[in-house]
Amino acid sequence: MALDFAPTRAFSRASAILHLLLGGSLLAAGSLLAAEPLTFDELLERLPHHPAMEYHHAGEQQWGHLAAATRGLPNPRLSLGLMGVPLEQPTALRNYPPARNLRLEAMQTIPHPATRKTAQATALARQQLVTLQRSETHAELQRRLVIALAEQQRIATALHLLEQQQRLLGELEQGLIGEMEGGGIAYGRLEKLDIERGQIEEQRLRLRGEKLRWRQELWELVGTEEAPPLPPLPLPHWSEEQPLALLGVQLAEQRVQIARQQLAEQQATLRPGYALEVSWERGDSAAMGNNSGEFGLMASVQLPLWAAQSQHPRIAAAEAEVSAALAQRQQRLREGQRAYYSAQADYQTAEALLTALAQRQQRLHHLEAANRRRYEAGDLGLEQVIAPALDRLEVAQESARQQLRHARAAATASALLAPLPAEER
Repeated sequence: MALDFAPTRAFSRASAILHLLLGGSLLAAGSLLAAEPLTFDELLERLPHHPAMEYHHAGEQQWGHLAAATRGLPNPRLSLGLMGVPLEQPTALRNYPPARNLRLEAMQTIPHPATRKTAQATALARQQLVTLQRSETHAELQRRLVIALAEQQRIATALHLLEQQQRLLGELEQGLIGEMEGGGIAYGRLEKLDIERGQIEEQRLRLRGEKLRWRQELWELVGTEEAPPLPPLPLPHWSEEQPLALLGVQLAEQRVQIARQQLAEQQATLRPGYALEVSWERGDSAAMGNNSGEFGLMASVQLPLWAAQSQHPRIAAAEAEVSAALAQRQQRLREGQRAYYSAQADYQTAEALLTALAQRQQRLHHLEAANRRRYEAGDLGLEQVIAPALDRLEVAQESARQQLRHARAAATASALLAPLPAEER
């Protein structure tokens, strides 16, 4: 009996079509999701996962563990010995049973509490220094990211403007060729156009090389070569009344705290140290009276009798280190002031130049439009139309460079004052 597979085959064909349509839809949706461009904020979220940040995170953990270890006691010392060994025959164990002439000792040194406390404070201060260094590294990574994105925007703008220059030169060339066909003389001007085209091509080659460089910079920073547009970057405010707002000053101040803690550590060595020793001894000596052995207990104190030759020079060296750290803090404050005011000057200069360049570009645009109307009326040559257009593109190139300067100054000032990211505190 033959079986009818017609309904099954129809169902299979329908299922296959449905799977194809669904698969295509999912693939298209996935492609759209994959093609969704990254934003500047999303790139910033990748910076805390940079290897340099992970390095400082490990350093924080290291000093945290070391701070916990400073509160512990040193390892005890255990000793096992033979007592009453004869000098004439020290290896004659047959006449000298070791099991009846044993001595066991256990000794525990106990540093002064101030010694352990100051050592812990020093380790915690170093941990805080690493935290500030991590903040400084994050600020530097963010500065580099902003500059890389700004450079990419400048390069993209410059390449686009070079294409417009080539188009204008091509329009001028066609006009000059038309003049030659009408009996005019334009050979010298055509050769000049070839030179200008060569110069534009040289600029394009340089820009392409710079583009590759900054793409690699982005890849090293955030693992992508995609360059989203930069949002407006304001200049952060700072005044000399807030010296600790400068990240470099915060680092220098923390180094002062470390130097002071190390001084306290050296001063704590003038405190006495303690030790407790317990011993058990078994022997055949008549002094013991029996063979069961006896216990001994001994306490000792370590006194800084040679402090003038040992501790005092170290304390003087620690005091000198504090003085050096204070001088370094003052130096970092001056450097931070100079860097901030330099960035502020660049920011304000670029802002003023962008306004002036926009006004000049507007005037050149009006001049180009007016000359084109006169050219169409036959009052001017095509060169008088192209010249202001080329000047306008040169002004646009300068505007792109000033926008880079503007972004670089804002990023530099922000890096001087940048706090630790909220998720990393």
